Amino acid sequence: RSNKPFVFKCTSRFFRRKNHRLLVHAFAREFGNRKDVLLKINGGGKWGSTKLYEKLKNLVKKLKVSNIHITNKAFNWDEYIEYL
Repeated sequence: RSNKPFVFKCTSRFFRRKNHRLLVHAFAREFGNRKDVLLKINGGGKWGSTKLYEKLKNLVKKLKVSNIHITNKAFNWDEYIEYL
């Protein structure tokens, strides 16, 4: 029995080489705006690019998908484990 929604998570710093933009596009293309599937991306706070974080949030708005959540928080160990 699968959980609903099924949640994909990505925790990696917001750097261009990580290609979060491709991840957002691929997820949106594959799953659209389905309510039973969710993508959560966290960029790790001050170590990543704030500019890229803002661009990704705008991309999600442009694609009109509500099942992609993007955050930019530096987790301590307990928060990181809870996030996963």
